[in-house]
Amino acid sequence: MSEHTRTVSETEPRSTERTRRNDRGAARLRWGVHLITVAGLAYVVHGIGFIYRTYFTDGFELGVDELDGGTAADLAATHPEVASYIAHVHVSFAGLMIAVGVGLVALARYGIRRGHRWAWATALGIPLLFGAFTIPVHGSVHFDFDFLLHLGPAGVGLVILLVGGVLAHYGLRSSETAANTREVADVTGD
Repeated sequence: MSEHTRTVSETEPRSTERTRRNDRGAARLRWGVHLITVAGLAYVVHGIGFIYRTYFTDGFELGVDELDGGTAADLAATHPEVASYIAHVHVSFAGLMIAVGVGLVALARYGIRRGHRWAWATALGIPLLFGAFTIPVHGSVHFDFDFLLHLGPAGVGLVILLVGGVLAHYGLRSSETAANTREVADVTGD
């Protein structure tokens, strides 16, 4: 029997294993996309929470209820320009956080899900770069804050993003391997 006239039973184990690998890769990619989407939505919700705290509570931001014993309302009564500036910075930061969240959702749903590695790199790169700037500064602030409450929500979102990113990476790698295998099979006639 020549190499090109193999029976179905001889080729079935290889194709079944390949199919199983492709299914695992597709499942990892799907879960990675879902988790990155959840992380993006978490950033959106966190940003909305920032805006809510700015306009509807006496605190400054999550985990920072007072500065030097005074609330945001106290500061507004004594130094309205400073209070207005802080509110302006908080709302601007919230808008950036919401935009990053929307971007993550779009990259996951319309880029990563379709197998675009650039979308995966962008979805992980933007929040990691953001974290590289914002996390270290919290060690040098000169005011009291509840560390867990203040950084916890963003930290949870970052962990979800990283887990989703790892799963999506392995899913993308599996789909790229499967595509290369199909190309080789097409060329060799397997």
